[in-house]
Amino acid sequence: MEKEIGIDIDGCLNHYHDVLRKYIKQSYNIDVLASEYYIIDPLKLLPQEENNFWKHFDETAIGLKMETDSKKIIDKLSPLFKINIVTARHYISANSTEKWLSKYKIYYDNIYFNSGDKLDVCNWKNIKIMIEDNPDNAMILAKNGIKVLLFDRLYNQEANHENIIRCKNWNEIWSVISLLNLNEEKN
Repeated sequence: MEKEIGIDIDGCLNHYHDVLRKYIKQSYNIDVLASEYYIIDPLKLLPQEENNFWKHFDETAIGLKMETDSKKIIDKLSPLFKINIVTARHYISANSTEKWLSKYKIYYDNIYFNSGDKLDVCNWKNIKIMIEDNPDNAMILAKNGIKVLLFDRLYNQEANHENIIRCKNWNEIWSVISLLNLNEEKN
C-alpha cells in the first residue's frame, strides 16, 4: 500500500492569512490581529455576503506567493508519498486554486475541496501525516491518531497534543518526515 500525505494549501503553501488580513483592512477598514484565525468573523457577513466576499477575495488569492521551499520539499516527498491536497476552500475556488497550483508547478496526486476539519478525507485516504495550520483541525486530527505537522503561527499557539509537531518552515517539515519515515522503517 502506498503511503499517503495530506497538505493544506492556505497557511502552509502560502501566506494566505497575512494577505487576507490586508484585504480586510483595505476593503472594510477593519484591523484583524495576527493571532486570530477566524478573521472574517468580525465582518458579521450574511451567507450571501460571505459567498461574495470569497468570490472577490478569490481574485486576490491568485496572486498569493508560495511559502519558501514548499515546492522543493513537495518534490522530495512525491516519490515517497501520494500527495493529497486537502483544503477547506470551497468548490467555487477550484478553478483558481488549480491554476495557482499549476502556476507554481506544485505536484499533487489528488485534491479535495470543501474538506472542513479534514478528518473524513484523512480517514478515507488513510492519510497518517497531515501538514496543517488550522488549530482546530490540528486538534481534531491529532486526537484521531493522525500526525500533524503544524506550521507554527501566532493564531495556532493553543493547539498542543502529542501527535502535533510544530514546524517553522518546509525544511523543518522535511526533517520531521525523514525522522518519522526512518522510525517507521525500523519498526
